Amino acid sequence: MIFFQLIDNSEFLFGITAQDIKYKFPHTSFSQPLNPVEFEGFGYFAYKESAPPIFSPWTHKLVEICPLLVDGIYVQQWETQELPLADFSQRLTERKFFLLNEIDTLSDCCFQSIYPQARISEYVDAGLSAKSFIDNGYLEPVPDPVLADTTASGRTPVESADLIHSKYMSMILTQRSIRQLRINSKALVSRSTSHQELDLLDANFRQELVSIKSALS
Repeated sequence: MIFFQLIDNSEFLFGITAQDIKYKFPHTSFSQPLNPVEFEGFGYFAYKESAPPIFSPWTHKLVEICPLLVDGIYVQQWETQELPLADFSQRLTERKFFLLNEIDTLSDCCFQSIYPQARISEYVDAGLSAKSFIDNGYLEPVPDPVLADTTASGRTPVESADLIHSKYMSMILTQRSIRQLRINSKALVSRSTSHQELDLLDANFRQELVSIKSALS
């Protein structure tokens, strides 16, 4: 249970607990179990909490305002207010910094969700071995990664080498695509001048990552 205090006709204190009130009046005995009506004589009124509205902390701030009396019960009320210009500019700078870091993080996570970090060296070694075998006209000796795939799948060494090399090239192209998306997105974020632009850039960047990943599914 929480309480608010009416200081004057326009000023309130919110989020006060029963313990806070008891602490202010150490020599006053209150009933057990607690009867919130007792606190009204001291200027404290119980009110029901409510969920705050959805808002963007980059452009607005959330302010608790005078509770509304509904069917004899005070209910918590909220108001969203636009940030002052100085705060707005600061938040824009902070958000750009946040997005630049997020682009790096999401780019890395996207690539690693397709190609786990622990297996990258394995993919590279197999791909380069297959390429060497292909460039050598598929002549023996057959590289170990190609031979392992041939044994496990029943494919011919030529088929295995082509498949392994194709997967390797797909990994390289995916890596390049994500890297270029990262570079382009960070450049656009750095040049942006509004939260609306950042909203659009963020959404487009995330959609591009989804598209890259879906193309390999």
